[in-house]
Amino acid sequence: MTILPAAAGPVQYIPLLQGEAVDIDRFAGAEQSDWILSIAHDICDPLLSRGVLCVQAPNNVWRHIRSPEPLTDTTYLYELPSTAVVGLCKISLRDNRSRTDTTGDAADMRTAVLQRDASTCWITRASDPTGPFLNSHICPKRMGDAQAQHILETFCGYQGSNISVFHPMFGITLLRSLEVYFDSYDMGFRRMSPSHQYKVHAFGPEKLLSIAGMPQIPGYPIPPLHNYIVNNAPTPGHTDNPLPGLFRWHYLQCVLRQFATHNYRRQPNVLYHEISLPMEGDSDDGTDDGDGNDWPSAGWDRARLAASEAEAERQRQSAVVSCCNEVP
Repeated sequence: MTILPAAAGPVQYIPLLQGEAVDIDRFAGAEQSDWILSIAHDICDPLLSRGVLCVQAPNNVWRHIRSPEPLTDTTYLYELPSTAVVGLCKISLRDNRSRTDTTGDAADMRTAVLQRDASTCWITRASDPTGPFLNSHICPKRMGDAQAQHILETFCGYQGSNISVFHPMFGITLLRSLEVYFDSYDMGFRRMSPSHQYKVHAFGPEKLLSIAGMPQIPGYPIPPLHNYIVNNAPTPGHTDNPLPGLFRWHYLQCVLRQFATHNYRRQPNVLYHEISLPMEGDSDDGTDDGDGNDWPSAGWDRARLAASEAEAERQRQSAVVSCCNEVP
């Protein structure tokens, strides 16, 4: 199965996702082709969702899919209005991990998230103020505030004041054994109807995990993780609960990690930039009480980072100008 975005000409398609129908159906479930459509929306047009899904008909023409259809091993096309100018959602590799100090923004965020969730795991609902719970970041903190703000605007329609990536809405409480899968985009939350429900999908190689984040053991009635239903947040209605669009973004990253094509991954400037330098809240030496002192090459590293960000912005602007020039 291959999913393509719409293009101006007959040979300008960019394959976005590719996989066996049986593998994709494991996540699509009863949504059938609507799952493909929603993922295509999030890749190409997450805020307005203006595209329609088409399937290749036997006479080599594209047929619009008007209602959900069972998935088959064929090619699907995401068709946008001819006047729409869109970009592809970037991919978060989340290669860099860091630990949280006992002070700083990251520690404050952890305290706020655990307090908001009453130290309760979103999935298991196990609750213990002294238990093995972690604040799991929906968006990597190394993305920085600007990219986190952009995700809020494009996936949530947020138009308020600037919000830091350390705001509690960017975190959820999970068991330590589950957090590693959420953090690596091997586990995501798929929003259901009614809107306060989510279905947990396990994308990683460990497909037979239990909700405890461990392999299922015969004779022990622990529910499987995949397709487990999460009914609302631990504290429903809290103003700092994550917006549904943030879970949509995170879920999309899980899908891209599993099914994104090489063509997609090789597009210019398609990766989210993640700060590769020590930042507040990090303990890269393996301790939890970093002293906050600069490292020997701090000045040089910051200069290289600034130059890299400037070049990335120049390439982005150049791509936008090129795209606009091509629009008839």
